[in-house]
Amino acid sequence: ILDSAINGSGKATSAIILPLWLGDHCEGVLNLSRSHDPKFETKDLRLASAIAAHVALAIRNSRLMAEREEAGRLKRLAGIGQMTAAIAHEIRNPLAGIIGAAQSISRDKSLAAEFSELIEQEAKKLNRLCDDFLNYAKPIELIVESVDCGALCHAIASVMQPEFETLGVELEVICRCSLVVNADPVRLEQVVVNLVKNALQACSPGSKVSILVTEAGLEVSDNGTG
Repeated sequence: ILDSAINGSGKATSAIILPLWLGDHCEGVLNLSRSHDPKFETKDLRLASAIAAHVALAIRNSRLMAEREEAGRLKRLAGIGQMTAAIAHEIRNPLAGIIGAAQSISRDKSLAAEFSELIEQEAKKLNRLCDDFLNYAKPIELIVESVDCGALCHAIASVMQPEFETLGVELEVICRCSLVVNADPVRLEQVVVNLVKNALQACSPGSKVSILVTEAGLEVSDNGTG
């Protein structure tokens, strides 16, 4: 719209009013006016139309950016929720070992020296998990070293034995060779413990879970219903 009118002082006012169209949607209105000569002309209207198109695009891009940022924020919140669930799941494993060791000590005081070291080790694992949570935004840093898989599996079985005894399920470790790998011992232990727990959940009293160490690697199996 290119129009002229009389302002309050009696002087002619020239104005251009343009809808900010983007596709079939109007993003707003661009209003240009002058209270003095020269009045707007058709060439000014063409220039203003081009400006209006850019303004409409800028507004749309700004809205899209805001929507994208909001979507990113919601995604990060969802990620934090998933991370929290994963951390809670991982925390239960060392806690189970600590509880089992404490129960064993309460039944037999002579085991205090043996299980106090185990409790300390499991507490350190909990501390590292807390560090993982605090460093969630950072990439996971693997601490790679030589790991004796047989010794690792026997240590896992020692920690989890009280839980298996409570549920009436047998846990055995079979080492058919000496397997040493380069790995992060804490991460590798998390993998094996989760496999063993999944196997235990599929078992009923009288069942058996086996951790097998061969040249091919580690294998966890059970004869439960899972």
